[in-house]
Amino acid sequence: RPWIMKSWIASRYHNRNGVVWVGDAAHAFPPAGGFGMNTGLQDAHNLAWKLCALFKGQKKQNDRQNFVQRRENFLDSFERERRPVAMDNAALSVRNFNRVLKVMGQCYLNHK
Repeated sequence: RPWIMKSWIASRYHNRNGVVWVGDAAHAFPPAGGFGMNTGLQDAHNLAWKLCALFKGQKKQNDRQNFVQRRENFLDSFERERRPVAMDNAALSVRNFNRVLKVMGQCYLNHK
C-alpha cells in the first residue's frame, strides 16, 4: 500500500475515564518541518504540569468527588489548549509538504 501524505488529529484528547492521548496517539503530521515531535513534546509538558497541580490539590483536599470533577476540568483545559495547536501545526505541515512538491516540480523533478 503506498504512503499517502495526510494529517490526522484525534477528535478528543481524553475520555471520561481519565485516559489521555498525547503525541502520535493524538495527532499525525506529514514529515515536513518537524512539527509532529515538537507538538508531542509540548503536549506532554502541558499535561505534566496539569497532572502535578491536580495531584498536589488532591493531597490537600482528599475528596474523591471533587478530585474527579477537577480531573475533568484539567483534561478539558488540556484538550482546549493543545488540540488547536495540533490543528494549526498539521495545516502548516501539509502546506510545507505541498511547497516542497512545487519546488521539485519547478526543478523538473518528478515526485511521483
